[in-house]
Amino acid sequence: GDSTPSNLTSNFLELLRDALDFAVFVVQADQRIKEGKEKARALTEEARAEIERLERFIAHVTGAVQTADKGAATPIPDLMPLAQSLTATTQMTDAKAFIGWLDGQSSVAKNRKMGTQGYCMGGPMALRTAAAMPDRVGAVASFHGGGLVTKAPNSPHLQAARTSAQFLIAIAANDDARAPDDKTALKDTFAQAKLAAEIEVYTGAAHGWCPPDSSVYNEPQAEKAWSRLLALYGKALA
Repeated sequence: GDSTPSNLTSNFLELLRDALDFAVFVVQADQRIKEGKEKARALTEEARAEIERLERFIAHVTGAVQTADKGAATPIPDLMPLAQSLTATTQMTDAKAFIGWLDGQSSVAKNRKMGTQGYCMGGPMALRTAAAMPDRVGAVASFHGGGLVTKAPNSPHLQAARTSAQFLIAIAANDDARAPDDKTALKDTFAQAKLAAEIEVYTGAAHGWCPPDSSVYNEPQAEKAWSRLLALYGKALA
């Protein structure tokens, strides 16, 4: 072949271009492999988290079935594993699932807001339901709710304050004695968010005073709490 200097230079440049193209291909392939591994790791973590969530759900359902026959006579220690399996995250995801199911029913008016209420550990669940579905929940009530105010950034009262719902917070006298600053935190937080909130300590009412089968049932104060609930729903959900 022709081995003049110009042709040798041309051949060398062609070989160099090929080498550069191959180097770029190798770099791109290596990047795709790395991205693929990262995606695989992410999917593996998601799958592992979903398996753990399903395992907790199965344990929860199993425990619920085992205690259902006993009803209100179920010993509190038997219920604690169920309660402890619920986290801030599961409360939010459960709320979305429940409201999603309700909205799928023909009898539910999806153009109107919902109300949610909780007793004891159900109090923070009610607040987090509003936070999970702020466009659907218009009224929230908590009766002798526990753990409404915490120091965590995802405290129920802070999450609820980012909604547009109206609130009724009925506090037991002995709960207030244990955590007297909670009512102030609730009032200040809802006031700063410009949300309507009725927050009251029920004099003489012990934690658990609302359910008629409770050992500390207080009928006058329970009736008052119920009437305030109806008033809340009447103005917030009309």
